[in-house]
Amino acid sequence: MLKNLLSFFTVAALSASAGAATLEINLDNLSMWGAGTYDGATKTITFGEEWGAAALWIGDADYSKFTEMVVNYEKSDNSVSLSVAYAESAGVEASLAISEPGSDQVVCKLDPAGSAHIASFSISGASGSKLVLVSAYFQNDDDVSDKDYVLWSGDKAIDYWENGVQVPVSDLQYAAPKEGDRLSVSYTTTTGGGMGVGMLGKDWNVVKLPSFVELGGGLVESGSLSAVLGADDVAALTSDNNQCLFITGEGVNVTKVEILRSGTTGIEGISTDNGADCPVEYYNLQGVKVNTPSAGIYICRKGSDIKKVIIR
Repeated sequence: MLKNLLSFFTVAALSASAGAATLEINLDNLSMWGAGTYDGATKTITFGEEWGAAALWIGDADYSKFTEMVVNYEKSDNSVSLSVAYAESAGVEASLAISEPGSDQVVCKLDPAGSAHIASFSISGASGSKLVLVSAYFQNDDDVSDKDYVLWSGDKAIDYWENGVQVPVSDLQYAAPKEGDRLSVSYTTTTGGGMGVGMLGKDWNVVKLPSFVELGGGLVESGSLSAVLGADDVAALTSDNNQCLFITGEGVNVTKVEILRSGTTGIEGISTDNGADCPVEYYNLQGVKVNTPSAGIYICRKGSDIKKVIIR
């Protein structure tokens, strides 16, 4: 069975603000636990006379890349509490934070031992009071949006379903790929093989990323398979309609999946020496090294000198 697929369908988008990476949460469909009501249109919680909380059941989702959850609301004269519960498998108690009266934000630190298994969160306040929510998000102080980012690493022999490499959409949203960045999949093969790079949707259909449609199969040497991301690729990688990036194939071991930011070449091990002794290397337009290029268009590298050439 496929494991660790994203079940948290309310995540909206990732952005970077004030030097922190944040993953926004859609507040339209919170449920009311206990007494009270929740109006998703106005994002207003009305707490009953008995205990009640507006909550969202997540299931068992991995948000270990984030360190805290933040809820912003219209200024309240009452304290507001935010509780983040973890799946039983995590074996840790829920995290709890309580704001001071007169504030407009509550910040709950996530337990590192449980943040890979978040089950739910709940917001509660004073009995009989109202609370108007503004926004909610997971946050991490490390902004990775301008850095090369490793999404997955290991050494996995892939097949066409059971043993595909999976990168959850939450990880992709955290990495914040942009148009012009390069998605690179490093691999080893001894017998030759094929590889497909696509997105596994919540409908369980797999759709190849547009820039990778023509790149699968025919891998005859170890290296990397990569493509520059277009707008459609970025939309697919970060869409809440998808569960994960899904890499499948045969005769191939995947060793690394990474986002290389625009301005980098996507070719590892570039020397800064441009002397006469530097070897000349050729790569096809997908970033795969070619030992004996035939007629076609290639990326030619000599030391730190990189240019596109046509061989006739």
